[in-house]
Amino acid sequence: MTAAPASRARIVLDVLYYVVAIGFFLALFSYFWTSEGGPTLLAMRMVPITFVLFVLSALRENDLYPALSPAANGVIAAVYIACALAVAWYMNAQYYEIGTSRAGDWNTTDMFMAPRFPSLYQPLRQPDGKKMFDINSSAASAVLR
Repeated sequence: MTAAPASRARIVLDVLYYVVAIGFFLALFSYFWTSEGGPTLLAMRMVPITFVLFVLSALRENDLYPALSPAANGVIAAVYIACALAVAWYMNAQYYEIGTSRAGDWNTTDMFMAPRFPSLYQPLRQPDGKKMFDINSSAASAVLR
């Protein structure tokens, strides 16, 4: 009886992964067709989506945090994906204002959203992600002073 929910979850993950991958392809195709927004906006939009694809792929292969249960991995993946999508939305919605209107005179929301994305991928990048997170947190706090 446990095989059916596990296989349903696998199918949902596969469908979600392929939907995001096709959307990613279409967004890149549209960019290369029109060059709308330039390379900076492309990076602000697509790097978080690439991270979403990475998390979904790791979740499909049970490689996100192998020592944890699939349910725990699902919750962690959902938080990672929500944060990455929030960063992508914010950077896309505020692209013009961040680059021209505020241009170095960033507001509190900019200062909150900007470090969210690096703080997501660093624990996945390094086996000892805590050290890397502490180093970057210290650097960010030194810059903000």
